[in-house]
Amino acid sequence: MNKVTLSTGIGKLHFFDSALALHQAGYPIEVITGWRPEGRERLVNLIGKLLGQNNLAKRLAARRPIGLDSVPVYSCSLAEGFAVLLNFLSKYSNLNASRAGTLACTQFGRASKKFLHNSGIFHVRSSVGQGGAIATARDRGMKIVVDHSIAHPAAMKAILQSEFHRFGLAFNLQPENEFWQLILRDCADADLLIVNSDYVRDTFIAANYPSEKIHVAYLGVKDDFFSLKQNYQCKDEIRLLFTGHFDLRKGARVLLEALEILQQQQINYRLDVVGFMASGEYALREHRNLQNIHFHSYVPQEELKQFFIQADIFVFPTFAEGSSRSAMEAMAAGLPVITTKNCGVPIEHMQNGWCVPIGDSENLAAAIQQLGTDENLRRKLGTHAAQTIANNYTWEHYAQSVIRGYQKLVG
Repeated sequence: MNKVTLSTGIGKLHFFDSALALHQAGYPIEVITGWRPEGRERLVNLIGKLLGQNNLAKRLAARRPIGLDSVPVYSCSLAEGFAVLLNFLSKYSNLNASRAGTLACTQFGRASKKFLHNSGIFHVRSSVGQGGAIATARDRGMKIVVDHSIAHPAAMKAILQSEFHRFGLAFNLQPENEFWQLILRDCADADLLIVNSDYVRDTFIAANYPSEKIHVAYLGVKDDFFSLKQNYQCKDEIRLLFTGHFDLRKGARVLLEALEILQQQQINYRLDVVGFMASGEYALREHRNLQNIHFHSYVPQEELKQFFIQADIFVFPTFAEGSSRSAMEAMAAGLPVITTKNCGVPIEHMQNGWCVPIGDSENLAAAIQQLGTDENLRRKLGTHAAQTIANNYTWEHYAQSVIRGYQKLVG
């Protein structure tokens, strides 16, 4: 069985969960990551304060690789420190975000080279394979697996550019963008490209990427999210939940327009948004008269579970994703989900969820109204969604799928 070196890049994302799943499946792995929680909290917090990031040590502590005590984990701390500095400069100088991201990820790739030892497979997050990382791994006889987790930028440009331009915002999720050029070079260099949904695969095939080099491995959902929802009765209002960045890409405008329709029809609702405010703020300015919208920052998982239990419907009218972890968790919890075909989750319309056309606020409002007034349908879609995830989309399923991908390369 070939050893795998897994390079997470900057930030945590799903890679520690991936590493743990592979480790528990018995696959020999080692991990290259950025900053690791290793004490020095006061120094880290001081640096964070200087860069406008309060309680930085506490936030970085969430990256602690639980369950990987026996796995070698190598740290590119200076590379991540450089990335934090570049991010700061991109906000307060003429350095643009795309250039900052390119420099940061290239430096991470350069720093990671010294940790590439005698593995058979180099499994690297798209964006941090340059700087000589992929080239070094290939020179040392490793097969290259690139892990990519969002739609091809050409698809996002076609779908989303006008959505951003209507608010006078620059649109950077396009192939011509310098940072995206870096990501696409990693994808082109792969012996195998692992993507996290059929939707992402289809966008790459549409952009002429070789289909035989793509392997789909849906990310898993943790067991403690399963079947949280038991009571499907609505009270005096339809309780809606949206989790994640409140962003135009994720359908913020569409959702607010749907709520405007419901309000005009005197349908009582409550929307809880759990996550950071992003570009959806520009859409919110056009809907200041909307009532009963409650914004929460990111919350601990135990508190997030309570939002799933208390909500009646999870709404996520996204334009383009990879595979939405938020929607997968909602499905696992047994919450009926209204989303789009571009969400990248395993929803079959009216079987285990409700799909609406992208950008269609009227259709979304009608779906919320119908689902909000039909307890039996909410129970059917919610329970079937929970079964779908529990039966096919755990982290154990993810590990098995990734290992099948590895076997395509090395037998």
